Amino acid sequence: MNVTGNTRTKEKVVRREISIHEGDLFRRSALIRTQQDVFRLGFFQDVQVDFKPADSTDVDLYLKVVEKETGTASAGAGYSSEGGLTGFIQLGHNNLFGSGNSISIALRARRPAQHLRHLVPRPLVPRQPDPRWASRSTTARRSRP
Repeated sequence: MNVTGNTRTKEKVVRREISIHEGDLFRRSALIRTQQDVFRLGFFQDVQVDFKPADSTDVDLYLKVVEKETGTASAGAGYSSEGGLTGFIQLGHNNLFGSGNSISIALRARRPAQHLRHLVPRPLVPRQPDPRWASRSTTARRSRP
């Protein structure tokens, strides 16, 4: 299967979701599952499959992907009589360097404490989600005079 259209995502990230291999007997269900699995990565706005005749009874399969933006940014602020002024800024990317890894960095501030947290999930093994996350949190507190 040939993969086209992946400008940022590394080909190995797409290939680990492909359940059809060269020389396999053609099964429409495996082709549909491959298309769905690649789309489910969340890095593409479109995933199409194309066929081109090859030698004798063989066909060449092409997986055409259209990448989408995977970065996120958000910010907010609020006030309560109990907690005072609060705010946050969060930045993230769901396909860091085209590797399929995600990163998220958040800064939350409120008087008198500040909180910084970043999450880096470990990459997925094909078809086996890894629920473990690497996480670091730091809280800086100022003492009141």
